[in-house]
Amino acid sequence: MATVTINNTEVSCASYRFAKMEIDLDSGRNLNGVMERNVLAHHPRKLFITFPPMNENARYNLLTLLDNSTLSVTAYNPFTKTTETMSMMHGDLDSEIYWDGTNPATNTKEILYKECTVELVEY
Repeated sequence: MATVTINNTEVSCASYRFAKMEIDLDSGRNLNGVMERNVLAHHPRKLFITFPPMNENARYNLLTLLDNSTLSVTAYNPFTKTTETMSMMHGDLDSEIYWDGTNPATNTKEILYKECTVELVEY
């Protein structure tokens, strides 16, 4: 398993994908069909973090950690071969239930969630 640190909490994840975005301002093709680009200097980084299946308490703790407008995230950057801390925001947070029933071993209600992927984008 891989790990990332979110708001000073180390979190295990099944995997994560690191991306670097290029953003253009008013770019497009001219009348001759040639692409003219105005690439902005800041290249925000993105993480697509896949979390493994988990029980109700673990998913609750994860969602509580992620559900903030600004996240301090530390992860390995393959472009620089270093671990870096970034100020990020989260995309949609969702959870898919695959079991909502009674655990026969303990005779207690239990909710289990499938794996989920969360997109984090640098400010």
